[in-house]
Amino acid sequence: MGSSSIVDLSPDDEKVLGSQIYNRIIKSGVILDDAEATDYLRQKLAKIIKSGIKNNLITGTTIPMINDFDIFLIKNPMINAFALPGAKIGVHTGLFLNVRSEGELISVLSHELAHITQRHISRMFANRKESSALIMAAAILSAMAVSSSNPDAAMGLMTFGQGAAKKNDLIFSRQAEHEADRLGLKFLISGGFEPLEMVNMLETLNRQSLLSGQSASWFSTHPMNFERIAEVKSRILFENRQPRELDAGKGEVYRWIRARLKMSNEFFLADSFKTKKLSELSDSITKLENLYGYFWNCITNKNYEHARKVIFSLKNAVEVSTNKEKLLPMVMLAEGTLENELKNFSKSIEIIKKTLSLLEEHSSKRALLRLLIKNYIENNELLLAEETARTVLEKWPKDFWIWGQRAFISEKLGFRAKAHIYSAEKYIAMQEWYLAIEQLKIAKNQKNLDFISLSKIDTRLTEIMNIYKRNLKFSNR
Repeated sequence: MGSSSIVDLSPDDEKVLGSQIYNRIIKSGVILDDAEATDYLRQKLAKIIKSGIKNNLITGTTIPMINDFDIFLIKNPMINAFALPGAKIGVHTGLFLNVRSEGELISVLSHELAHITQRHISRMFANRKESSALIMAAAILSAMAVSSSNPDAAMGLMTFGQGAAKKNDLIFSRQAEHEADRLGLKFLISGGFEPLEMVNMLETLNRQSLLSGQSASWFSTHPMNFERIAEVKSRILFENRQPRELDAGKGEVYRWIRARLKMSNEFFLADSFKTKKLSELSDSITKLENLYGYFWNCITNKNYEHARKVIFSLKNAVEVSTNKEKLLPMVMLAEGTLENELKNFSKSIEIIKKTLSLLEEHSSKRALLRLLIKNYIENNELLLAEETARTVLEKWPKDFWIWGQRAFISEKLGFRAKAHIYSAEKYIAMQEWYLAIEQLKIAKNQKNLDFISLSKIDTRLTEIMNIYKRNLKFSNR
């Protein structure tokens, strides 16, 4: 368990193919750039991976690749998730927002992680000798687009393939699905979740398929039958379930993030909330997560008076919560956002810095730091904004929003060469190699650069040009 079959696609080639697909997804405009939700997913998956390696569920050459995994959210209401070559996982907002529990969500991620560690997509590539890398990438994008309920997003994904790929190019074999179920269940258990969560998720999706008369989105690439559900149930009985530490607040952070997303963006607002007046809604709230969601609804609707009252209630409630350590940073993010909306930048900065001083690892940390940078820029404290951005990128080097802000700051300060260098790094994070090369060339031609600066630009330019050439070569295989 954990080792993968020998395939034609090497781990390095998988990373190239995965980056090409990821780049097309970014270009389509369907990625939800939400630092808090993304980092929540990343932390959960990282914990499972760490446990998987410790328990020999992930071994050999798969370890370096999986340790460099990436996860991102797709703005799509369909219940879906997908694995890409090179250890990338895409999660539809429909899945994030509509599962009944954190465990159900993680059960799907565990299944997708198993597809990656077993390199099932690589096997598909190896088995399709007639296909180029370009067509394989198109097949993956097509499978995503077919399950999309957003016509514009679907067209954006399909354009890359130019009709070259068919829907069934990305349907996993029965053997691959059973293998992913088996290993995914082990991942789920090793991550501290109840194994029945996977059964619940599969049964819910299967029931939806039967009621609608068509395959649920996730099943469009993951064939389902009752035999699969029965096998997962039987495996639960034989799994060696280690004792797990009970967590009274288990899933609460997830539920709060879900409430925020549902209530802070028109794309997600539930119909039941759209028809209610804000005052009526506040009176009907009993759960803290719903109150938190209501706060973000107030922000969306610029009802700052109500928002301040909600913050007061949330702070009082969280202060006596057994889960205070996890929930308080989220309340502080909300309060900092309110002060920013009211143009009280100094107050917002004070709240964020006080929260960060008490914070080590938390899914809200990068979101707080982004808000801090936003405050510094709007308060015209550009040097502090630059210093904060530099620090953030040491931990999150692929955050293209931060790179973009750093380019903006440098431009405002009159550092043209640095602005182009940071724009290049933004494009590198997006795997836009050609655009990155253009920005580095512009930076190199700026006046008054010293020898060391020119050498650094030359080194980075050579590195990115080599990556770009390799991508072109791979695409033409």
